[in-house]
Amino acid sequence: MKKIEKIIQKELKRCPNLKLNVVNEKNNSCIFFDIGYGDKFFIYYLNIEDLEKLSDFSSYTVFKEILDRYMKVGYPKGFRTRFFINFSNDLQCLKKNLENIKKDDILLLFLLNNAGVGNEKLAVNNINKNLIKRLEKLIENNGLDTSLILDKDFNFNFEGINTLWLKPYPNEFYKILEKKFFSEEFKNKAVFTINLISKKIFE
Repeated sequence: MKKIEKIIQKELKRCPNLKLNVVNEKNNSCIFFDIGYGDKFFIYYLNIEDLEKLSDFSSYTVFKEILDRYMKVGYPKGFRTRFFINFSNDLQCLKKNLENIKKDDILLLFLLNNAGVGNEKLAVNNINKNLIKRLEKLIENNGLDTSLILDKDFNFNFEGINTLWLKPYPNEFYKILEKKFFSEEFKNKAVFTINLISKKIFE
């Protein structure tokens, strides 16, 4: 088990109500857990490998704040929310997990990779037109500091699964930065945007 996996497992185990599912396979390790009940799934996903890097540290901080809101404030009723952390950039662990869920039961797969580093746009590719219209209204009606962008490079071949990514553009500079460049302001904007969309997109 990698050091980063031990750190995150230890942190998550401080929440006694979380039932952690741990997958430890060669070059394929992940943790996931569910909050709420129902046959339908809303899934948050991120992959992290090095918390000393800005992109991983920021996205994990965003992830923890979203989880904290679910634990303290409450969560949407009528479906369950799955939190999924992958410890490599290989999507096989996620793909195997999704295979155990009917595609029609997956409301949205929301990627948190690199969230909170600044200048994020809502990248859409494999997502239905009805959800795009809802996203446009949420942005307009709530003054969100972001916009939709059709990203043809954003395609993980999850056919039939609505997938959304709060992704930084341009998306190169932050990859070389260390976590000392972390910004509370950028993180707070990302958390606000993600929380609002998560709460209202299926109302």
